[in-house]
Amino acid sequence: LMPLLNLYRQHYPDVDLDFASGFEANPHELLQSAEFDLLITADPIALKGIEYFPIFEYESRLVLSHTHPLVRAENITVQDLAEETLITYPVDKHRLDIMAKLFIPANIQPKSIRTTDLTQMLIQLVASGRGIAALPDWVVNEYEQKGWVASRRLSCAAPNGLRRTLYAGYRAEEKDKSYFEGFLKQLEKFSQKRSSYYSS
Repeated sequence: LMPLLNLYRQHYPDVDLDFASGFEANPHELLQSAEFDLLITADPIALKGIEYFPIFEYESRLVLSHTHPLVRAENITVQDLAEETLITYPVDKHRLDIMAKLFIPANIQPKSIRTTDLTQMLIQLVASGRGIAALPDWVVNEYEQKGWVASRRLSCAAPNGLRRTLYAGYRAEEKDKSYFEGFLKQLEKFSQKRSSYYSS
């Protein structure tokens, strides 16, 4: 989203932009209570006065060290994953793609869960064989291209992998304000450009 934000600053130089960590316990409620104005989330929880705009679809990929046995496995099952330590961010397990869409529906838990709030530390832990992870394709691609880790499709969740949609959540009362409407229009253009790129 950085190119979009840079463009937005050019058109609305008087609007202050600030960022909050993604690890708050109740981000949707904080949006509703006007603690912040926009929430990027894969969980569009229905709340009074809150609307969501779909930004783009992504694939949550299994992240492994290059020496992990599952790198060479033709079919990876949820039972295989249950034998592993899951390394993830410190958020409620229902907000984690792999937990919400794979482990919990199968009524299975990973052997253990280890958390870190830094993506680079998470990648380093996986690369050193301390466990596995599941990250969006747009996060893991950079590290995979550098040769730090390998990623595999979670076909045990669905034939085309574990796919989610990222949304922008906002208070409905804000959307008619010119500076906010301008941001949503830029977000819509960004969404269309990304969708066109991935379908080509």
